[in-house]
Amino acid sequence: MENLLPDAIIIALSATVVVLSLLSLGLQLRLKHDVRQTTRQLHYILSQDTRITLTTTTFNREIAELQEAINTLILRQQAARTDFEREELAIRQAIANVSHDLRTPLTSALGYVQLIEDEQATPEQRQQYAAIVRAKLDALTALIEELFAYSRLAEGEPLKLERLDLAALTREALAISYTDFEAAGFQVQVEIPEQPIPLIADAEALRRILQNLLANALVHGCDMLTVQVSGAPASPRLAVSNTVPRPEAIDPDRLFERFYTADPARSQRQQPPYASHSAHSSQPPHASPTLPASPASQLSNVSQTPPSSGLGLAIVKSLAEKHQAHLSATLQGDTLTITLEFPANAA
Repeated sequence: MENLLPDAIIIALSATVVVLSLLSLGLQLRLKHDVRQTTRQLHYILSQDTRITLTTTTFNREIAELQEAINTLILRQQAARTDFEREELAIRQAIANVSHDLRTPLTSALGYVQLIEDEQATPEQRQQYAAIVRAKLDALTALIEELFAYSRLAEGEPLKLERLDLAALTREALAISYTDFEAAGFQVQVEIPEQPIPLIADAEALRRILQNLLANALVHGCDMLTVQVSGAPASPRLAVSNTVPRPEAIDPDRLFERFYTADPARSQRQQPPYASHSAHSSQPPHASPTLPASPASQLSNVSQTPPSSGLGLAIVKSLAEKHQAHLSATLQGDTLTITLEFPANAA
């Protein structure tokens, strides 16, 4: 009997070892299976243009955590690819838009140059055509300066901070552009206090912000413009409101994106005075049926509808961020309001 007890213990221990070995082997096989399945799915995801993630079920906590980490990386990579594709599309659209906006005034100006060279044109007509050419080239220069300004911002040029008066600078910007708004048929309402609204900012940057906000209202708005300045004793605040002809075409959440334009057709482009006239035609330009009847009205239209690159409000956003200011856009009915609030420590 005494000899049987050790034998039973040995058998029990041996059975335990066998069972544990089988369990260990089973776990190893299960782990290998889970790893193979995970690897197979990962290879498929990497080889295909797909949005799926790993879905292998495992009972091993470490493998599950590894799969979760891999899925996080996959989702980040997919988001980065989506952002890249969106950015690439925006750049392609921007190149097409900017190319058109650069080419259109040049083509139109060349048309008026041919009218100036026409021997049958009177001195008064030549003077009017020359003024139109000048206005179109000025608009083109403004567009190029806007592109250059954005490129400077992208380079991270530092601000030159100084103590300024937001109320005075806003009145100055309005005085410069008031005649343009008046000629475009806007009713201008100004709510600017007499007392100074002090803030610490870059003078050139703040003037650019004001210029771009007013230019955006002039080009894309209609009928009504309201400019409000407040801040004393709270944070300096600027609000520019204008009615818009097509509120359904505006997405306030995208308004400050680079190259964003509410009108994909960019219908405000101007045509040359006789676009259908061939440069090799023997017919003189003045005989073209598309010759503008009123050069003065053409000149007025040029000053009222300058070309837009879709960068104006993106520049405003970049400059606002440099000043740690909060920029927002709201659309209520047909009224678009862009608000810029500087931090309290900027006053």
